[in-house]
Amino acid sequence: MLDETERFPDNLIRKAWQRQGGKCARCGKKLLTANKEQGTVGVWHAHPKRCDMGYDLFDNCVLLCTDLPENCHFNIGHMGHHMYTYAVLEDYDLPFLYAGTTYKRVGREYRDRLWKMSHPDFESEQ
Repeated sequence: MLDETERFPDNLIRKAWQRQGGKCARCGKKLLTANKEQGTVGVWHAHPKRCDMGYDLFDNCVLLCTDLPENCHFNIGHMGHHMYTYAVLEDYDLPFLYAGTTYKRVGREYRDRLWKMSHPDFESEQ
């Protein structure tokens, strides 16, 4: 289980910021670098994808928005429950995980494939 006093190092957060293109990994909302865990717009939190992996792995670092109405950090990262309840986040839960410029092409193809996998009957609804 993660220790709440631990945090991701700044170098991992910067890499995650680039990977996500400064967007919330879940809803795609634009985040503001200065508003880490404070402010009213573009507020965000570095959250672990899996609580059993720790705070030293880049692949475990996900940036989620914390401002309303989405508040993906609480609603997705903690499943809308107590802050000590952690969800296991899979890549298909995070459609904007690879929204950054260096990952743009791969990210778009990957998001499309994950979306199709998570919505198998979408074609029949049209």
